[in-house]
Amino acid sequence: MNGIYAKFGLKKIGKVSDLQELYGLKVTRHRPTVADGKREYVYQIE
Repeated sequence: MNGIYAKFGLKKIGKVSDLQELYGLKVTRHRPTVADGKREYVYQIE
């Protein structure tokens, strides 16, 4: 999203909510534990 905004000269930061509002996509956020024991956010787009 940030690359697209920059290409058109828009000074905006891409966010997950943009995908939901502009394109009607359902985005869910999960926070699984990864191999090193840390928890990271993962987004699933449906």
